[in-house]
Amino acid sequence: AMINLKLVVAVTIGSLLIATPTTMAQQLSKTARGQPNGQGDVQGMSRERLARIAPAMKAQVDKGVFPGAVTMVARRGQLLHFEAHGFLDDAKSKPMPKDALFRLASMTKPIVSVAAVMMIERGDMRLHDLVSLWLPELKDVKVETRKIDKEGKEVVEDVAPNRPILLHDLLRHTAGFVYGNTAKSPRIKEMYQKANIEARDSEISGDDMLKALGAIPLAHQPGTFWEYSIAVDVLGLLMERVA
Repeated sequence: AMINLKLVVAVTIGSLLIATPTTMAQQLSKTARGQPNGQGDVQGMSRERLARIAPAMKAQVDKGVFPGAVTMVARRGQLLHFEAHGFLDDAKSKPMPKDALFRLASMTKPIVSVAAVMMIERGDMRLHDLVSLWLPELKDVKVETRKIDKEGKEVVEDVAPNRPILLHDLLRHTAGFVYGNTAKSPRIKEMYQKANIEARDSEISGDDMLKALGAIPLAHQPGTFWEYSIAVDVLGLLMERVA
């Protein structure tokens, strides 16, 4: 399911962070004593400029832009900067640790996309595969269109897509999907919200999400328009079924 996929990715990344802070800190210490490439430089990077990171982060924390952060800079296999800033919570009661776990929001997209390309290279699926081959819930999806009738009034009509949604449309955000809160169509926005497509109100299984999504028209004809969307969430569900 969509929710489980995100949790698995987040837990995996978090486990890596938990497992390695001591090693990274030791490496940072070694690098700090390491081999500078020039006056005040290490691995070709300015120590003075690296030192600007912490004050910049503190300024953002003080302004309330975010409670805290962990910053890291590595180059040529060496860790040059690794610091925790601010707090772990909005109440500013817990200092930010270096091994803090962060919820991955849109950063799951590149992870899922890389995994998808690996599956394509392995021959599990192809870039031009019909999405409905794996997700039949989307086989009969329509596309919302708007036109002006003879009386000058706007008419909304759902029509068949000019071509099916292809797997590469999910990778490129050209499938015609949107995010409910940014949808330009008030009708589609309302349908996304009522169907809880993005699990904003409560958890929703992947199967239930796809069933509801198949009844909501696309905002654009497949392959014709780029819009940041839930396409990669759908791709993750497709990969789950392929696997």
